Amino acid sequence: MNIFKSTIFIFIFIMISSCGTVATYDVKPDLVKEFKLLSPPNKDETLIYVIRGSAPTGGWRLVDVGVNQKVKAQLGDSTHTFFKVKSGINTIGLIQSGRAFTYLALDNRPGETVFLYLDYEVGTLTEARDQLGKTMVQETTFTEKLSQEKVTEAMAGVLLNPGWLKLDYMMEGINTQNGRVDNTSIISIVRPGIEFKQAILDFWSDNKGLLGFLGGESYLQIRVKPGTHKIYTYLNQLSVVSIDVQPNNHYVLKVDFQRGFGKTKTKLTPVNAVEDINKVKNWF
Repeated sequence: MNIFKSTIFIFIFIMISSCGTVATYDVKPDLVKEFKLLSPPNKDETLIYVIRGSAPTGGWRLVDVGVNQKVKAQLGDSTHTFFKVKSGINTIGLIQSGRAFTYLALDNRPGETVFLYLDYEVGTLTEARDQLGKTMVQETTFTEKLSQEKVTEAMAGVLLNPGWLKLDYMMEGINTQNGRVDNTSIISIVRPGIEFKQAILDFWSDNKGLLGFLGGESYLQIRVKPGTHKIYTYLNQLSVVSIDVQPNNHYVLKVDFQRGFGKTKTKLTPVNAVEDINKVKNWF
């Protein structure tokens, strides 16, 4: 029995020791000089290095590197990969267990080489300075990108919620007391609750495109012409409301959350009853 216990102890000790510590990186001129750019980007391309540092936890779990709707590579602990994308609107997401857990917008960087660093302990993806990025590449192990890219649905959340990328978006303020304007009507989208307050949701219209972003305890308004308008939002699945807009009216949609098995979803609910209007009228 004592031998058995000793064996277990040694095994646990080895496992803990193998976890290591969080790696810290500083610019090392000698390593920067050793760095070689194997495949420079063309004028219409962006060359992206994604570097995953060493961390004491979760190192054995692979992380998928997603670009828009495709997985380009998989990274283990203390590894890096690189690939090219056409310059334009590109969103980088890191995925684990079928869900993207951090994102970075990398838009319109023609002819540039970019170094992105994943701090797995914190769960952040940040852009590193050129010399620091080159140092980190030299201090991690290269991993080939996938021979065949995989299509993923894990990036749908951020692609439909660009507010998660902390992008600025200007919305025209509308005062519901402005009166009638050319027989148009107002649609107000209200998120009065504090549930998941920090989770930014984006709202779209089939006629107007991206309407804006909402956190908890906030609202947005749009002025629309008569006709059918569909309003969309997304959290794990689409929530859609179709409104048959009549001239000179004010329509209110309330944002609710539905908890399901392992997922929380959004639900857009039209507000019709007088008592419900009274609950949210202070937002206008």
